[in-house]
Amino acid sequence: MGLLKKEYQVAEIGCGNGYTSSKLINYYSHYHALEGTEAAISNMQLRVNEANLDSKLYSLTVADLTKYKFEKEHDLIFAFDVLEHIHPSDLSSALKTIRDGLCNKGKFIITVPAFSWLWTSIDEEAGHFQRFDIASLTELLTTNGYTVNYYSYMFLTVLPFYILQRYILKLKHKKTVGASHLAINPILNTALELLAMIDLMLVRLTNRLGLGSSLFCVASK
Repeated sequence: MGLLKKEYQVAEIGCGNGYTSSKLINYYSHYHALEGTEAAISNMQLRVNEANLDSKLYSLTVADLTKYKFEKEHDLIFAFDVLEHIHPSDLSSALKTIRDGLCNKGKFIITVPAFSWLWTSIDEEAGHFQRFDIASLTELLTTNGYTVNYYSYMFLTVLPFYILQRYILKLKHKKTVGASHLAINPILNTALELLAMIDLMLVRLTNRLGLGSSLFCVASK
């Protein structure tokens, strides 16, 4: 899909803990991050400082995505687990901002949590408004002027554990406390990384997965 040219102008919407962002900065020559709060940008800055990344390679901006206008067009814009945090009434405005920020052949790279039947209190505490499937995400993107180039579910091998966790939560009617559900011990983290590698091998063999706890999508103008 031609996503790995180092000279690309790239932007990322929502940096999370900055882990993926630091990888993108380290790879691409021109990186711009857009976050909704000063706290998030500060967290991102700490991560890139720890990675000793050259400040000339990136820029960080705090802005409301629904009202923002990019100063330049980008070859790639990433939004990893972001769209589910945007209120449905604001999604069209947010997607227009992103579309306007792409060059003519630019790509919008997306991941979102999959399947409404996996919804639990974890989604509520994470600030999610919805989970998506291929049909709902494709409809959202095409309605807002995008062409969907590729999609696949992700984390098929993790899905049984994911379903079990959510079933237990629903059975107990239990809400997680704070962000404790995000804390993963090193052994479990390593196991999940190995399972993700198996998923990647399956995608390479089959082109796409028909089931998983997350959904990956590439779209263009």
